Amino acid sequence: MSIDVHEAPSVVQQLQETCHDMREPVASVLALTAAAMAEPGVPAAARIRLEQIAGQAEWLADMIHDFLRDSMREEQEETNETDGDGAAKTGSHLDVVRVVTEVIAAARLNWLCDLTVTSPVAPVRCALHPALLRRIVSNVLSNAARAAGRQVW
Repeated sequence: MSIDVHEAPSVVQQLQETCHDMREPVASVLALTAAAMAEPGVPAAARIRLEQIAGQAEWLADMIHDFLRDSMREEQEETNETDGDGAAKTGSHLDVVRVVTEVIAAARLNWLCDLTVTSPVAPVRCALHPALLRRIVSNVLSNAARAAGRQVW
């Protein structure tokens, strides 16, 4: 979603404030999942679900951080041409297979589909920001899963 800050400054400010306020509950979810995973005797299945919850919360935290960073940059500059390709701060260090696998693990909870990852043996790297890659993979997977079968709620 793209909003021109000159056309809708009140909407942008509301989104900035909302994203700013969302950071604390997201941090709490991450802290609570870490605390739960640190408890002795946590069953393996529960640990897997807690790791998935933490992964989803980290994804949300990344999106919030990116929106706040980008909207502040847009306020400071007339144009945002320096990061138009969505390049990650870590450059080519992003492990595509790991991100795709995490998105699929989360999608398995919501869709009645048989999902598998087939990848080369060598690491697959890209220069996208992890939140952007997650969003792309999630959207493609969501569309494909919806076309393939009924959603579980």
